[in-house]
Amino acid sequence: MIRWYLKQGLKHAVALVPDAITEPHGVRGRRQLVEQVERWPADRMRTEQLRRMNLILEWAVEHVPFYQDRDLARTLPLREIDDLHQWPVLDRGTLMVHRQEFCSDRTPSWKTRRGMTTGRSGEPLAIRWEWPNALWWEQAFHDRLYRWAGLPKRFRRVMLRGGLVDGPRGPESRWWQMVPHRRALVLSVFQLSHATVERYLQAMARFRPHVLQAYPSAAAKLARLTSDAGLVPPRLTAVLTSSESLLADDRMLIEGVMNAPVFDFYGHAEHAIAAAQCERREGYHLFEDYGYAEILDASGTPVDPGVVGELVATGFHNRAMPFIRYRTGDMAALSPTRCPCGRVSRVLGVLEGRPPDYLIASDGQRVSLRFGLGSADLRGIEELRFFQSSPGVVDVRFVGTKEGSIPERLSAALRRRTGNRIVYRISRADRLPPGPGGKAVLVVHGGDTK
Repeated sequence: MIRWYLKQGLKHAVALVPDAITEPHGVRGRRQLVEQVERWPADRMRTEQLRRMNLILEWAVEHVPFYQDRDLARTLPLREIDDLHQWPVLDRGTLMVHRQEFCSDRTPSWKTRRGMTTGRSGEPLAIRWEWPNALWWEQAFHDRLYRWAGLPKRFRRVMLRGGLVDGPRGPESRWWQMVPHRRALVLSVFQLSHATVERYLQAMARFRPHVLQAYPSAAAKLARLTSDAGLVPPRLTAVLTSSESLLADDRMLIEGVMNAPVFDFYGHAEHAIAAAQCERREGYHLFEDYGYAEILDASGTPVDPGVVGELVATGFHNRAMPFIRYRTGDMAALSPTRCPCGRVSRVLGVLEGRPPDYLIASDGQRVSLRFGLGSADLRGIEELRFFQSSPGVVDVRFVGTKEGSIPERLSAALRRRTGNRIVYRISRADRLPPGPGGKAVLVVHGGDTK
C-alpha cells in the first residue's frame, strides 16, 4: 500500500513539470514530421513511403534471422512499392513457431519493451518494440488522431477501457484512479452498472474531461446506462474508440447520449498498420507514413478499390521485431474516391475487422474480452478460446504446458475482470480446431461447446 501511494505522489510531482521539459525531444520532432506529411502531395507521399519501406526491408535482410539467407536481398531496393509482392506473406502461425527468429540480432534487450497480444485468434503472442524509437513514433501518430478530433494540446481524458484499475489494496480495489501525469481519470469498466453509473458521471463532471477514450462496447454501455437512468453526461469534445469493431448502432447511441462525435481508430499491438477517422468521419485514413497496407484476396492477389479483401500490413518503425506483409485477419476495402477533407492518403471505405470478442454476463450485459490479459496471466498458454451457449456461463479451453497452476491462475485473472457475473469452466485441450472459414477465433457463441 505504501508503494502505491509513493508512486501516486511521484506521478503528481511529474504532472507539475511543464510538457516542454518532460516530453522527449524525439517525440516533438516526430510529431512535427507527422503533421508535415499530411500536407504533402500524393507523389511525394509515395516517394517517402517507398524510402521507408526500403529502409525496413534492408534492416530485415541484414539483422532479422528469419529473413537472412532467403535470397531476398536481390529484391532490394524496391523500385516501386508494389514490388513488395516479391516478399513472402507472413501469417500468425509462422510467427508463433519462429517468433525468436523475427527479433533483430542488432537490438539489445535493454533497447526494447515487451508487449503481449491475444489478437483475434486467442493465441498469445509476445511482441518486442524498439525503445525509444518505435514508442516515440507511436505517440506522434496518436497525436495525429487527437488533433483530428479537435482536442487541445493539454486535454484531459476519461479512460474506460480494459485495464484493471490500480488501487492501494490491489487491482480493482477501487473503481477509479487518477493518472495525473497523463491528465487522465481511469474508470473501471468492470464495476460500471445501473447502480454505479450516476457516481461515474459525477466523477467525470468533477474532472471536466475533453474526451472519453473507451472500447466501443464500454462507451456504448456507459451511454445505455446513462440513457436508462435519465441522466445527463458531462460535456465532451469527442469520444475516441478503438480495439473493437464500432457498430453503426453503437455509434448512434454514443453520439446521441454523450452529445459528442465519435472518432474511431484502427491499429494493432504489432505496430504494422494504423488508420483513423478524420473530421469528416466518412472512412478510415490509412497512416501511409506509419506502414503500408495491402488488401489481398484468398490467393494473395491485390483487389480493386471497393472489393473486400484481407488487410496485409508492413510496419515502418519497429526494427526490434519488424512485421513485413503480416496477415492481420481483418477484412477491408479501399474507397474508390478520396476523402472530401482533401488529404491524399488512401481511405478504407469498409473495415470488417475485429469479430465480436465479447461474453454475455448473467445480467445480459456484454463484457468485452479486450480487457488485456497480461503476460503473467497467459504464461504457459499457447492458445485460448471461449465457448458460450448461455448467459453467465463460459467454457474456456486452452492449449499449453502441463503446469498445474494454469487453470487456477487463468480463472483468478478472469474473475478479477468480470467479477461473479460469469462462471468460468476451464479445461485443457490437446488442440483447438479452427473456426468458420478455417480461421482461428477467440469467442464462439452458441452451438456445441465441446
